[in-house]
Amino acid sequence: MIKNVNGIISIIMASLLLVIFILCTLFPGENLQFNTEPVTDLNEDWIYMEPDGTQLNLNLPARLKVEAGEKYAVRIWLDRDFSERKTLCIRTSMQTLQVLLDQDEIYSQGIEKPKSSITIPMASMWNLVRLPEDSDGKELTLIFSSPFSSFSGCVNPIVYGTKSAVLYDLLEKYWFGLFVSFLIMLIGFLLITVPLIVRTKDWALFYLGLFSVFISLWLLAESKMLQFFTGNQFIIGGLAYIMLSLFPIPMLLYIRETVVTRWKRIYFCLACAFLINTVLCTLLQITDIWGFFGSLVLTHILLITGIAFTVLSLVLEIIKFKNKNALGFACTISILFTFAAVEFYGFFSRNFTDVSTYVRMGLILYICILGLSSLHRWRDVINKSREAQFFERMAYQDILTGGKNRRAFDNDIEHYFSAGAAGLKDFRLVIFDTNDLKYINDKFGHVTGDEALRKSYDCIEKAFSLSGSCYRIGGDEFACILPRCNDECYQELLTAFRRLVKEIGSNTAYPFEIAVGSAVFDPHRDSGFQGFLNRTDQAMYENKESFPDLYLQYL
Repeated sequence: MIKNVNGIISIIMASLLLVIFILCTLFPGENLQFNTEPVTDLNEDWIYMEPDGTQLNLNLPARLKVEAGEKYAVRIWLDRDFSERKTLCIRTSMQTLQVLLDQDEIYSQGIEKPKSSITIPMASMWNLVRLPEDSDGKELTLIFSSPFSSFSGCVNPIVYGTKSAVLYDLLEKYWFGLFVSFLIMLIGFLLITVPLIVRTKDWALFYLGLFSVFISLWLLAESKMLQFFTGNQFIIGGLAYIMLSLFPIPMLLYIRETVVTRWKRIYFCLACAFLINTVLCTLLQITDIWGFFGSLVLTHILLITGIAFTVLSLVLEIIKFKNKNALGFACTISILFTFAAVEFYGFFSRNFTDVSTYVRMGLILYICILGLSSLHRWRDVINKSREAQFFERMAYQDILTGGKNRRAFDNDIEHYFSAGAAGLKDFRLVIFDTNDLKYINDKFGHVTGDEALRKSYDCIEKAFSLSGSCYRIGGDEFACILPRCNDECYQELLTAFRRLVKEIGSNTAYPFEIAVGSAVFDPHRDSGFQGFLNRTDQAMYENKESFPDLYLQYL
């Protein structure tokens, strides 16, 4: 019935969403989108003067033959659009930039090194250059320089417009990368919190969540949108390199934890190698020995090594050891490896404009599939944990009464007596026995007999549970441990107990009486717990003799 209701509600909700979508499509109403001015490309009619004096006409983007560290300049004559104040948007890729207007410097970036005790990494960044009014007819000169041969000679596309239009254009072009970064980061934080909240020893979801967070930070650094959140040059210039070396660590630990059955030590060593590489590359950067971009080769070597070993170990796990977990993981990670191969090809072919585009698509598929698989695995772990907790609870629980059983009683007694006699002052044990249970079973049936046992435990539990622990230790025998209970305390509890027994007995068709005996541990009289138990049992049997034996009368 409940399943049918849930199905009907789901169909109604889906139908309602479909109707809303159709209405929005057919009746869009007035266009309320932000009315921003368009930006204009400034990519044609640039001039570059080669060292031999040859003049080249350029259309951007352009790639010039310039040695690393050498300056190169491109210039253009501004048209009448620049009679009003405009903002240029220039992307520098690991380059310094000077902007001259009729040979007067109006902007510079990276020319003067920041005053710092450490070396700040160069950053690829957006440069927003505000041109003054009446700039039309003037010569605009851009002077670039890069210490890296991969970026030297590069001139990226340029746009201009109002400052708000330029910023909106950047958001419009790169919003998807930003969205994916934050989506993966959100998934990562959710996965991290699950094992912390549940407090489980299974850290697979934690490692996957940490991998997602590191990956999201790398994607954010490569999204060309990091300047919208910070102007810190170290973060803008170094975050991508640091995260590229960090994100393999949790993934290697995840594989070690959940996928492979062998080579766990090698996976741990690889994770340590990536951590050492991160620290080493950072130290080389801040000491100006080797920058992040130069030491990237170390990270690439580790990545290739890690990928090669992962592939080899998965193949062996699948073929030689018939590991089904490895087979499922191999199918999933092959998606990421495919996109990563395209990424590596693009990087080494110096196609830096599409860096992380392919990996971004692969990561979405990879994390979604792996996340779903981990959630299914987590569900199985939770179910098994619940089963284990259930069976553990059942091991110490009496099925009939729902109270603690003989095993729980023995464990608690062992705990109290392990502390020695000094901790047993006023330690009281109470033993109970339901009278005439055999008579009740034979005359009224075993169902009624079970009912009498449950009522017996209810009386004991209501009267004594606030002062101690109650147990069913045998067929018709019960016990109560009162760690701190003198004679005055016990008499109050016993009075309440007798009242409860009398009330229940007055409403049953069968005779309902419970014999009770009690003793306080005395190290001088009792030779350990067994002697103490025997003395308490004797007190109970003495009380039991005061009741008539209805079974003999029944016979």
